[in-house]
Amino acid sequence: AELGAAFVCAELHIQGQYEQHASYIEHWLHHLKNDKTFLFKATGQAGKAYRFLMQGGVEVETPLSNVA
Repeated sequence: AELGAAFVCAELHIQGQYEQHASYIEHWLHHLKNDKTFLFKATGQAGKAYRFLMQGGVEVETPLSNVA
C-alpha cells in the first residue's frame, strides 16, 4: 500500500510525506532476508493498485491474442 501511495503521489505531482513512505518501506525490508523475491512481489502488487486507481477504479482486461 505504501509503495502504491508513493506511485500515486508521484504521478499526480502531490507532495507526499516521502520520509514517511521511506520509513514505512524500510520497516518491511527485513522481510527481504527471508524472501529475496519479496520486494518484487510487493512492487508488482503496488503497480497493479496504482494502475487500477489511475484508470478510475475500472479493471481493464488484457486482450488475449492467438488463443487456440
